[in-house]
Amino acid sequence: MKKIYKAFAVVIAILIMASSLVCTAFAAPVKVEDMKKSVVYLETIVEYTSPNFDISFQQGWTGTGFAIGNPGEPVQYVATCYHCIGEEDGVYGLLVSSDGEILDFVPQEEGTSYPEKGRSGNNTVLIDFFNVETVSLRAYFSRSSGDYVELTPIAYDVGCDVAVCKLASDPTDKIVARPLEKRENVEIAETVYAIGYPSTSRFFDGEGTMDYKDSTVTKGIVSNTILTYGTHGSKTQYYVHQIDADVTHGNSGGPLFDEDGNIIGINAFINWDEVSNKTHYSVTSDELIKLLDANSIPYKIAGSSDAGLYIGIAAAAVIVVAIIVVIVLVSNKKKNAPTVPAPAPVVPVQAAAPAMAATSAAPATPAAPATPAAGKYYLIGVSGKFEGKKYSIDDRAVIGRNSEKCNVVFPADQPGVSSVHCEITRNNSVLTIKDCGSTYGTFIGNDTKLEPNLPVVLKSGERFYVGDKQNLFEVRY
Repeated sequence: MKKIYKAFAVVIAILIMASSLVCTAFAAPVKVEDMKKSVVYLETIVEYTSPNFDISFQQGWTGTGFAIGNPGEPVQYVATCYHCIGEEDGVYGLLVSSDGEILDFVPQEEGTSYPEKGRSGNNTVLIDFFNVETVSLRAYFSRSSGDYVELTPIAYDVGCDVAVCKLASDPTDKIVARPLEKRENVEIAETVYAIGYPSTSRFFDGEGTMDYKDSTVTKGIVSNTILTYGTHGSKTQYYVHQIDADVTHGNSGGPLFDEDGNIIGINAFINWDEVSNKTHYSVTSDELIKLLDANSIPYKIAGSSDAGLYIGIAAAAVIVVAIIVVIVLVSNKKKNAPTVPAPAPVVPVQAAAPAMAATSAAPATPAAPATPAAGKYYLIGVSGKFEGKKYSIDDRAVIGRNSEKCNVVFPADQPGVSSVHCEITRNNSVLTIKDCGSTYGTFIGNDTKLEPNLPVVLKSGERFYVGDKQNLFEVRY
């Protein structure tokens, strides 16, 4: 009998070890220092040359990138924002404001040529066309020691401001790839860390070393996840995480981590309101994953690590071996036990059946709890073209005159309504409204005009109008 007890003690010890092994594999915390090992400091230099005059100058800017690949393997690719890697090589027109401030470089339209006296409009003047060429795009592992590698852009999406570059060298182990987490697994109010090289962080120590230890970490939460429109004038629609972790110039292209060390987004842009309050946004990892899939670039989705699977299999094997050990010990004990005559059967004394409490009826089967009905969200026309009409909002409702992009469509000649005027988006139990850069504006409450492309929460029963008070709507949920 003592041998059996010892066998069970051994099994319990083995099970505890196996459980510890599994827990260590799946619940090991990820340190912020490990997250920082994914980032690189980016530096871009672009040269502008006029074919018409003896004018040539260079412009440079900095940003942040992060490693892409399978965790534990050398890294060959870096992801960042499109606006961090410079303009695409080609011919661009230089636009300046009426007071001489450089505004932008715009791609040359087919068939256009350099104007003799410039072309003006919207308080801007086209000064000249320039040949634009990226002189260098570098990822620094340590700027102070000159440890860098040139990058080559191989895939990008201008609309959602995402780019992937390839190292112009062999794969490196100087940076570490982390898993990517999809938007559907990111929860509102979960803790996040934004990591990068904001220009303001170099105010006191110049350029610093610009290795991974020099990167800045800001902590916050996911405030919302919003469907928005593309950058650079694009009509691309994509999702962004609104975050309260502070980011600024130079953070662009850096990773947004969750507490498990998974990359959930790319820090991309900031919105300011009239009193200079900032709202920060990070493009979801889903947009990056589309580029990686389209170009057969390796990466790892969070939770799909093979290491955890192998450890789980090993732990299961240990448990099976422990059970076999017990069976063998118990069997040997039985084989070696002396034979004892079976005791004579005991004849039970006939006893009266226990009395049953009388009941008037069988207990009723309790009714299953009613399943709550799914919440209904409606857009209701109060006045104007859609007065009395009701639309169900399952995902989003886009209001405007363009029948291809809108599902609440005004006539093509409707005054005061833009082609794509505004959009209502449902995110779980929250409705938000966003003006899509309309000409005549979108108004809620007491004639409060919405800032373009800045979502505002709509409460049940709240009203808004597009362009004119005659085009009045209400939301109900």
